[in-house]
Amino acid sequence: MQEMPLTHHKIQLDRDVESIKDCQICEYNNIINEEIEEIYFKSFIKNIFQKTKNIMTDLKEKKVEDEQQTKKIRMIVTSRSAQDLENFTNQVIEKTRGLQRDQGAQVVFKGPVRMPTKHLKMTVRKSPCGEGSKTWDRFEMRIHKRVIDFQCTLPAFKDITNFKIGPGINVELNVEQQ
Repeated sequence: MQEMPLTHHKIQLDRDVESIKDCQICEYNNIINEEIEEIYFKSFIKNIFQKTKNIMTDLKEKKVEDEQQTKKIRMIVTSRSAQDLENFTNQVIEKTRGLQRDQGAQVVFKGPVRMPTKHLKMTVRKSPCGEGSKTWDRFEMRIHKRVIDFQCTLPAFKDITNFKIGPGINVELNVEQQ
């Protein structure tokens, strides 16, 4: 067996030491990079929380301002039963007048304005097969509509509309800012 010269072992040892140093430097760099990333991440999260907090306080202030502001609200009520519709609108008007009397709230309302009734008509044959005498059934559905306009704040309007709506009554609300 041949013996290797001593210089070859020294060169190999130097290479191993350098590779170990390089690995240690890489590990240190990785650790440092991870710590830097963690610091950036923490500051990023902190900034996000701060911005979210600022946005939430702005929204709360805006909500308070919006509640104080008078708005135009249009309530459109539709139903197939005219009696149920009249009972509902009378209930809304009574609550509005009671709110004006008791709390002295600035609630202005107009209505209920009766809109034209829609007549939906359908004519069909009585006989399912088409044979026999030509007799027809006429069906009609009437849709009644009322419109009430309010000028008030949102909390006052919530007090007005704080009751149960009967079955078959559809309510549509449109809110405009002044």
